[in-house]
Amino acid sequence: EIRDTLAAYIPLLAALNEHFSAASNNAALLTNSDWRVEVTREIAALKTNDAHVRSSTPPAQLNDAQAGLLQMVDHYDTVATLTTNVLDTASADQLQAAIKEMNLGVTAMQQAAAKFK
Repeated sequence: EIRDTLAAYIPLLAALNEHFSAASNNAALLTNSDWRVEVTREIAALKTNDAHVRSSTPPAQLNDAQAGLLQMVDHYDTVATLTTNVLDTASADQLQAAIKEMNLGVTAMQQAAAKFK
């Protein structure tokens, strides 16, 4: 079950990365309605995935992996908050902070996923 949740992050993070990268290269996208709608949808899905991870109770032998997943979720929750700020203010600085936080979340996810093997 948790593996399915982790797998759901992959296309979502790829889409966010694409949108963040595009806006980093073209700040006008920060006020583009299509970009904003897509990013809003992706952040909603990110929050849903995060809530699922937080509510899961893995077997005891996966407690270390779960701790890593909770670190990941903390980073992604921060991404959601920062991105909401970006949508409210069109701040390139907030976008860069969201990108940094997303990268930290990806690293935490990779470390946690390695513990499932």
